[in-house]
Amino acid sequence: MLRYFLFIVIFVVPLSSTAQEIKLHPNGLIYDDYTLNRLKRFADSVGLRYKQTSLSRDYYSLPQATCHYVLLNSGSVASAAKDIRNNISFDRFCKKYKTARVERNLLITKYFSVQHDDSPFIMFESIPLNEATDISFQHHDTALNSMSLNGKWIYQYIKSKNGHGPVLYAFFFTSDFQTYKLPLDYAKMIHYVDFMIDTSTRLYTGVKKGNRLILDDAGSWMNTDAALSFIYRLTRIDYQAPNEEVVKVLDSFFIQHPERKAGFLDKLSNGIKSAINQKKPNELLEFLAATYGMKIDALTLARMRQVSVACSEDNAPEIHTLRIAILAAETENWGVFMRAHFNLISDNMARMVDGSYARAERSTYIQEVESLNIEIPTILLGSCFAISNPSENRFVGKAQRIGKALSEGKDAKFAEHLMKRTMTDTSLDMYNRIIMNAAYRHFIYNIADKAKRLESLNNYREALSTFPVYYRDRLADCNALILGAGAEEKIK
Repeated sequence: MLRYFLFIVIFVVPLSSTAQEIKLHPNGLIYDDYTLNRLKRFADSVGLRYKQTSLSRDYYSLPQATCHYVLLNSGSVASAAKDIRNNISFDRFCKKYKTARVERNLLITKYFSVQHDDSPFIMFESIPLNEATDISFQHHDTALNSMSLNGKWIYQYIKSKNGHGPVLYAFFFTSDFQTYKLPLDYAKMIHYVDFMIDTSTRLYTGVKKGNRLILDDAGSWMNTDAALSFIYRLTRIDYQAPNEEVVKVLDSFFIQHPERKAGFLDKLSNGIKSAINQKKPNELLEFLAATYGMKIDALTLARMRQVSVACSEDNAPEIHTLRIAILAAETENWGVFMRAHFNLISDNMARMVDGSYARAERSTYIQEVESLNIEIPTILLGSCFAISNPSENRFVGKAQRIGKALSEGKDAKFAEHLMKRTMTDTSLDMYNRIIMNAAYRHFIYNIADKAKRLESLNNYREALSTFPVYYRDRLADCNALILGAGAEEKIK
């Protein structure tokens, strides 16, 4: 009966749950001191190699243009669409169709993409200001990419259908698209990011989503569901039991029967190798491999599956990325460690929905890497730049999350200096200055000390004053976000 016990319990996969516990070591961090000391040696070695490199390429901004946006969904919509086809002037359109929603002086970018049937299109997308939703639509005339659009319209007209519509969306361009070379200082920051978070290292390999599988004695794969009732009856372990509970039961059994452990580990090792060879990731196998000293195999299994959730409060993607980071650190896999840990900092996770209330509760894990001899603000802010010619697999950070992380870091003053300098640099393209604005605002929002927050707010005012008036006015109305409820004054 012991043989069946070992076979069944090893491979049962517990159901995922929300708000899983994150283990901290006595130092208050997710890595123990021994692992951190090893990481420091790796960081020093990588830092020395970086000093021997030089920047050998230029980086360019995303293409960007200015435009006005109109939306009309009542009145003479068909007539308005015809006028736009005939290139009516923007001012005349506004006078003629007074019910149209109008957004002036938007900054817009464009990029190519393909639909599910591989048909290409151009996506035109405005850059969000003041935490607002961006305005975008796609156009299937790819010839627009090489045309001068200044003084012209692009539009979508949707006729009435099933009681809905008609509706007209349109951009009127007030400039042509331009791409700008990034100044040397920012190019160096991007180069540093690419070197420290190796672009040749991918976090996930092979199969993305693990199957709920078990391996029988003959080495073939079978579904677990039929065995669940037998597991519960034989072992008294609930099929939803956490991985830790499975390990407790096994350890308790081996205390009573130490002679059985070697056979168990041999069986476990064979099952893990088979799972890796057949590219069949399994969460419990992964956990047992890490627990019983097979950490390289555990890391391989962990990287074979990516966890995606539909709920903002489900921290399963964070826990899985955290496990990859810890296993990579413990097995001295620097490339995977850096990509996994900075994904944690930037909250680069697979979530179908992500509410702001849930984002605010997540840790940034910046303290874990501050003891390493690397330039954290340079990496985080350098990862925020939007560029049109990135290295393949470049690490990209989220500006809002980066701002929060930097506010918690020991180099907060230097980070603020970088953000302010970047915002005020008129040699940098407007798109990237606006991105840095987002990072700076969330940096201020997350400063706990009120006096320091107000000091940073004054610095931010100075930086914002260098923006063109039509952007400054939209971005100015954010004191409620920065100072919290009850703030009455505006940033001017």
